[in-house]
Amino acid sequence: MNIKILSIASVLALGMLACTSSDQPANDDGAATEEPTATTESVDKAYTVDPASSEVSWKGQMVGGAYYHTGTLQLASGDLVTNGGKVTGGKFAINWSSLATTDDNYSEEQPAANLIGHLKSAAFFATDSLGAATFEITGMEGNDIVGNMTIRGITNPEKVTDVSITEDENGVSASGKMTFDRQKYEVSYANTYSDAVISDDIEIGIKFSGK
Repeated sequence: MNIKILSIASVLALGMLACTSSDQPANDDGAATEEPTATTESVDKAYTVDPASSEVSWKGQMVGGAYYHTGTLQLASGDLVTNGGKVTGGKFAINWSSLATTDDNYSEEQPAANLIGHLKSAAFFATDSLGAATFEITGMEGNDIVGNMTIRGITNPEKVTDVSITEDENGVSASGKMTFDRQKYEVSYANTYSDAVISDDIEIGIKFSGK
């Protein structure tokens, strides 16, 4: 009787061992091999920028002095593409009608409205006839975004520096800054004296968010 029970137990044990061994394939040495782990491939993420929560700031300064003007612009539209935490593409357009000033360097003889009208005129950005300014991203170099800026129908390569990008379940937010030479876009004042004292460099600050 005991022998019979022992025989049955031995058969069951051998069966369980066989099932366990067959669950994992053996390698050439007879040892069980582990299943390969799945790898996560990087994919493009496309975002649409919200103009209402985005802003472009600008600053123009007089050569050799502390006198300057600052202001803001709103984006008309924008989209951004990222991959693995890096910006790989996108395009932004500026709404010129939103041009505004934020500094106090004005007088009754030279009010802020005069500057706004001047910047929108053919002497500078020609906003009524030459369309929006755009920036089309071509990629990243280190922590800088590189792309092509178009102003007054003229396109030049430019770079956005000090870039900060955050992506989460709520979307994307980013910021950066750019300095461009206005003369490259034929943004120049006809008066020789005035053009000589206004710096060619225009500073731009960019903040935007999107989903």
